[in-house]
Amino acid sequence: MATCNLQPLLGISPRTPVFRWKTIFQFLLITTLSLSSSFSLSDISPSRLCRTAIDQDACETILKQTVPSYGGNTIRTPADLLRKFLADYLPSMEAATVEFGKVRGELNHPREIQAIADCVELMEFSINEVRDTITIKNLRRRHADAQTSLSAVLTNHLTCLDGLDPPEKSPAKGVLESLISKSRVALAVLAEIIGQNDFRRQETCSE
Repeated sequence: MATCNLQPLLGISPRTPVFRWKTIFQFLLITTLSLSSSFSLSDISPSRLCRTAIDQDACETILKQTVPSYGGNTIRTPADLLRKFLADYLPSMEAATVEFGKVRGELNHPREIQAIADCVELMEFSINEVRDTITIKNLRRRHADAQTSLSAVLTNHLTCLDGLDPPEKSPAKGVLESLISKSRVALAVLAEIIGQNDFRRQETCSE
């Protein structure tokens, strides 16, 4: 009977136990997944995402208040977190629009009424900008679009606050200050995503 001379595949000696290669592969796989998981957790930590914020303490406080409520495995990257943060930010702006309507009904001076009307218009524009940003799939690649939208939102909030007469006594002041803080957090997270701090310099110049 003819004999067959079987050549070993992939350079593995017939005497090498197969389970050794399986063990090595499993070890490498587990190690890779562990490192990936650890990186994701540190990647979305408030202390890291707020590094470019003007007020880092306030930024971290806002993120710590909202991040735990996200839960699950849907938040793995800063981009995921930013989209969820913006989605939670939308109801605050919508509620502000309703609040502005109530304030407007209590005013008598035409200038004050017009200022609140302008705020409502700016808020509606800001809501659309945030919605557009949420739909951006690749924030790093289209960071210029996201930066333009979120910077416009911050500018709108500041413009609305400055238009109140006087801002310190307006019942809308507290609502706007909260929105301004959240918009700054969104810009800080976006800056961390694309690895630059141009937002900080731009915002400082605009104030």
